[in-house]
Amino acid sequence: MRQIFQSPIFKSRLVKFIGRHPELERDIQKTLRLLQTDTHFPSLKTHKLHGPLAGSYGASINYHYRLVFSFDDGFIYPESIGSHDDVY
Repeated sequence: MRQIFQSPIFKSRLVKFIGRHPELERDIQKTLRLLQTDTHFPSLKTHKLHGPLAGSYGASINYHYRLVFSFDDGFIYPESIGSHDDVY
């Protein structure tokens, strides 16, 4: 199981996002737990990103919101969170 490393920048983004969308906190925690277990779990719809975000991946929190992250053998590094248009 990978560990999640939240940078200070991501922590700030997450706090602001949850402040605007408190109803999504459970969905976000579920997404992070699933990423720890299996980065390609089907409900996450994990996919590689291209262009300026090449090297990162996108995962679905729900139909409208996404989490951008990168990972290696031991860690998951969340980078951004928001709507499709906000993060891509």
